[in-house]
Amino acid sequence: MRTSKLGLQVKDIKASELYGKLIKASGESEPLQEAHIARKLFAAEDFYERTLQVKFGETRVFSNPRLRAQSIDPFVKVSDFDETADVEEAAYDYERGLFEEARWAQVRLGHKPVKAITKAFFWYPGTAIGASWNIPLDWPRVDYRKGIVELVPATGAMLQLLSVNAYVLSSIAAGRSIPQSIFIDYTTGLSQALLAAQHQDLIEGVRLRTLLLLFGILVTTRNQGQTGGSLSLDGLSHSRSWGGKYGAYSGEIELAIETEQQIRDNWLDQEQGPLVEFA
Repeated sequence: MRTSKLGLQVKDIKASELYGKLIKASGESEPLQEAHIARKLFAAEDFYERTLQVKFGETRVFSNPRLRAQSIDPFVKVSDFDETADVEEAAYDYERGLFEEARWAQVRLGHKPVKAITKAFFWYPGTAIGASWNIPLDWPRVDYRKGIVELVPATGAMLQLLSVNAYVLSSIAAGRSIPQSIFIDYTTGLSQALLAAQHQDLIEGVRLRTLLLLFGILVTTRNQGQTGGSLSLDGLSHSRSWGGKYGAYSGEIELAIETEQQIRDNWLDQEQGPLVEFA
C-alpha cells in the first residue's frame, strides 16, 4: 500500500486550519473517509513531482531499459528495472567532435537534483545487441543541483580517447551526431530528511494542494458557510447569501490558491532557473 513520499499523514491534512474551517462551514454530516483524503494527498505529491520535474525520495533513472533488456551483454543488460518504482528515459545524443580540444561532452539529464551516476556507456543504435563501450565512472563531472554532466577524459585518457574514437568511427562514417547513443543511469530525488531540513515550502505547498483537491467534496461555502440571510414575515420564503467567489471563506481560499502557486513558481525560479534552449 502506498505511503506519502513526503512523510505526510492524513492527520496532517485534517490538522490544517483551513481544513477545519471548511468542515465547520459545511457542517460535515459524516466524516470524510481517510482513504479519500490519502488519495488526494498522493495526487498532490504526483502533481508537484511532474510540475517541478523533481522526485520525492531517492529514485533510480535508467536510459532506455526496454531496449537493454534484450541485450546478451551482462554490462548492458538491465535486470532490476522496476517500472512501478524506477524511471525510464531516452538515451542521449552523441555529437561528433565532443572530445575535441576545449570542448567536452555535455549532457543535461532529465531529472534533478542528481545524487550519483551509477552507469554510463556508448551504444550506437542499430549495432549488434551488446556492442557497447564503457565510459569510466571517473569521467563524468556532475553539477548535481542542475543535473548537468560533462564527460571529461580522466584515467588512461589517451587510450580511452583512441578507443572511443575507434568505436564511433566504426559505427558511423558520416553525419554530425549519433542519436540516443549515450546511456547514463543515475539516482535522483529529495529525501524526506532533506525536504524537512531545507524545503518546508514544498511540504506546505503539497498540503495546500491537497486541500484544493478536496474543495469539490467539502463544498464548504455552498452549504452552511453563508454570509447572510433573510426570512419573510410569513415565513414562507427565505434567501441566503454566501459572499465572494467561494463564499464566507473566499479570502482564505483565494490566499491558499495564491500561496500554493507562489511556492511552485519560487521553487522553479530558485532551483531550476530560466529554461534555456541550446542550439
